[in-house]
Amino acid sequence: VSILILLQLLLLLENLGLYLFAVVLYSAITLAVALWYIIYNKGSISGKVTPDMLPAEWSPDQKQAFIDDLAARRKKSKWALLILIPMILVFGLEMLELYVFPSLNTLLLALGMDITLS
Repeated sequence: VSILILLQLLLLLENLGLYLFAVVLYSAITLAVALWYIIYNKGSISGKVTPDMLPAEWSPDQKQAFIDDLAARRKKSKWALLILIPMILVFGLEMLELYVFPSLNTLLLALGMDITLS
């Protein structure tokens, strides 16, 4: 649902003649949410952190506290993925429409196939 809302907002701004503004706004929001997610989760965005991955000079209690804090942060920050993933998908679809489809259409025309992709 959120991807449809984001796509509609992008199309509305595009129809109002504010396409460049829309692209810059989408890029800025996507970058801000992605950086916030990475920084908030202390750079750990994938995989499970185990005690042997942490510094050797930390005590077992410090290591466990860090792992517990990281798990709590991931749980609290899941909402950001509901914004980030649709933003990346919409931005990717726009880039396909702007760069890939016209080039592919030109290639198909050169090969004698008259198919409109965008």
